[in-house]
Amino acid sequence: MKIAIVHHNLATKGGAENLIIWFSKKLLAKGHEIEIFTARFNPSLWTDNSNNDLLVHVNPMFGDIYFLSLVFRRNLISELSNFDIVNVHNLNPAFTIALASKTFRKLRTVWYCHEPPRVLYPNIIEGDKASFEVSRSFFHDLLMFMDKIGRETTFTIQRHYDRIFVSSVNNILCNSNFTKTLVKKVYGRRSVISHPGIDVNRFSGKKTDIKESLRCNKLILSIGFLRHLKNFDILIRAMQLVKNKLSDVKCLIIGKGPEKIRLLRLVKDLKLDKYVIFKNFISDRHLPNVYASADTVIYIPTNEPFGLVPLEAMASRTPVIASNHGGPSETVIHGKTGVLVNPKNPIEVANAITRLLTNEHLMKRMGEEGRKHVEKNFSLDHAVESFEKNLLN
Repeated sequence: MKIAIVHHNLATKGGAENLIIWFSKKLLAKGHEIEIFTARFNPSLWTDNSNNDLLVHVNPMFGDIYFLSLVFRRNLISELSNFDIVNVHNLNPAFTIALASKTFRKLRTVWYCHEPPRVLYPNIIEGDKASFEVSRSFFHDLLMFMDKIGRETTFTIQRHYDRIFVSSVNNILCNSNFTKTLVKKVYGRRSVISHPGIDVNRFSGKKTDIKESLRCNKLILSIGFLRHLKNFDILIRAMQLVKNKLSDVKCLIIGKGPEKIRLLRLVKDLKLDKYVIFKNFISDRHLPNVYASADTVIYIPTNEPFGLVPLEAMASRTPVIASNHGGPSETVIHGKTGVLVNPKNPIEVANAITRLLTNEHLMKRMGEEGRKHVEKNFSLDHAVESFEKNLLN
């Protein structure tokens, strides 16, 4: 089968981007012809040499230039018409506009929804309205008002094309039941769940001397993009409580993002410099070893559609403390492979951490159960098999 995979940006590496590369390689190995269409691509982000087998078409015009995409629409759809199936992943508005056409409707298309675009439907996805700064002056109010009008006008146009695009796809696959519910709320369309998966064998890493280098006996690990929805500030506030009960413990936060300066300031204000350490990046080669060396992994985002971090932690036999809603609540089994908590409650997070770190038997049992759970339900081979079946049907 000749399959085109479309995603606007493969120059960054997140869960969706990993999934596209992993699935593409697996489908290629199964004998399918795979070609990827994107606006940006950085092959160095995926160090596996087998990436060289992937055929990736890069057209920078679809980066952020919305209305230029109308000009190049015909060329893109003409190229896609040569494929048996067009598998579209989440797109930026430029790609959405390009594909929102009557001609696109004639193609056999499947949208893999990682989540509906938050920026276009914040009240549905987040459940409340975004907050704005307190008024400072007349000119500040005027600028804020003009900015809001400009953004709302742009978003109205983008929502229009987004709905046209979604109405034109033949089938919709979702990464979780949480996302499936959002698709129904936002677009009124039915969808099928096709969970992501990971290469479980990658996460059989040996423990490193990271605890020794950090000079701690217990290590809490948290990984992700540093933005407010990931709730790293809640974890930091929880650490203020944890350190009062467990003195020989440290928290390692791995990631970059717009919240980093604020989080560093919070650590300083709470005098947690000795307990909370930040690291921008860990290579793919060393990441499994870091997971294996941690005593628990914290993953407490708000309204997270899925999340690969809990799977990677469980595959490493490390118990997880995760959000009690969204995607993590569908992958972590409360009391068996980890603990589900209210991601906005630092006391609840702290109590879960303390409970785990003071019970070696519980940590080991949850770690072993987590490994079995991922092997059985979330292996990459299992995920690709499900994805391929739903794609072809």
